[in-house]
Amino acid sequence: HPEAAVTLVLLGRRGSGKSCCGNTILGRKGFQSVLSTKPVTTECKKQTESIQGRQITVIDTPDFFDDPLPHRKHHIDTCRSLVAEGPCVYLLVLQLGRFTEGEKKIVEQTEGVFGRAVTRRMIILFSYGDDLEGITIQDFLMNAQTELKALVKKCGNRCHVFNNRDTSNRRQVTELLNMVNADCKQRFIV
Repeated sequence: HPEAAVTLVLLGRRGSGKSCCGNTILGRKGFQSVLSTKPVTTECKKQTESIQGRQITVIDTPDFFDDPLPHRKHHIDTCRSLVAEGPCVYLLVLQLGRFTEGEKKIVEQTEGVFGRAVTRRMIILFSYGDDLEGITIQDFLMNAQTELKALVKKCGNRCHVFNNRDTSNRRQVTELLNMVNADCKQRFIV
C-alpha cells in the first residue's frame, strides 16, 4: 500500500551529503554530518521518523566503493538486513556540480551489489541545492555532462534537489516523499 511504511536507502560517494540529506528528511539530526576529509559514516545506520503520518525509515550508508573501506561485504550485508519488508526506494545522493569518474561508476557498482533492477527503484537526490543560485534543476541538467544526463534518464528521470542549509524547508521533503509515493504506487500496487 503506497501510504504504508517506506524505507529510503541513501547511497553515494563519500562526501556527497548522504548524512545531511538523511537529517533533512528526518527533520532532525539523526546521523552524524560534519565537514571532514575522512569518511564520517563508517557503518550503516537506521533512523525512523513519522513524517506526514507515515513511518519513514532512512538508512545512511558508508561509501561501499571507497577503496579504504574495510569489510565491504559486511556493510552491504548489513544494509540489506536493515531494509525491511515492504516498499524501499534508493536515493542516489550526488553533490550538485560534482560528477567525477567515481560518480560515473556508482550506478554500475550499485547494480552489481543490489541487482540491475535497482535503478527502477532509484531517485537521484542532488545535495547542495543552494548552489543552483536561482536556476532550475532542469536548466542545470540541460547543460550537464552527457553521462549525468544518461544517469538521470536511466533512473526514469526521477531526480530531486535538497538545500541542506535550509533544513526548516519541509516543502523539499514533501516533494521528495510525493515522488517516493508515486514510485511506490507504480511498483507496489497489485
